[in-house]
Amino acid sequence: MKKLGTRWVKVLKILHIVLATMWIGGALSMMAVMLLTDVTDVCSMLTRAQVLKVIDDYLIIVGANGCIVTGILYGALTNWGFFRHRWITAKWVLTVMMVASGTFLMGPCVNSNVLTTDTIVYQQNVEQTILWGWVQIAMLAVTVILSVWKPKIK
Repeated sequence: MKKLGTRWVKVLKILHIVLATMWIGGALSMMAVMLLTDVTDVCSMLTRAQVLKVIDDYLIIVGANGCIVTGILYGALTNWGFFRHRWITAKWVLTVMMVASGTFLMGPCVNSNVLTTDTIVYQQNVEQTILWGWVQIAMLAVTVILSVWKPKIK
């Protein structure tokens, strides 16, 4: 398959960085909303739930899916490949883990809270989202470190 020229690799890199920034910024924003807002009644519960859903739907999901697409393009259309370097393989493993935990552990909690007025269910969902949010932020940080450092993993 034909490889991209230097100019298009730079365009792809810019797009990948913008999408990663959306994903990381969304994760940090969701955590800030959950930790720094005070929910005192059903109205504030539902408002916070809506804000979290918007961040999830338009920053995190778009950023994560965009990173996957640009990562596939990087692997197919540049000399980086998919598994040529172990740090790239580690990024793929982390990405799959983040998307899976976001889809199956966090997403249902975020989506459920938009529809519930049960304060116990709501709080359980928030606690699970906070727990997995920290895990996501840690994995995102490791992914960024791998991208910049490019360690020789044995």
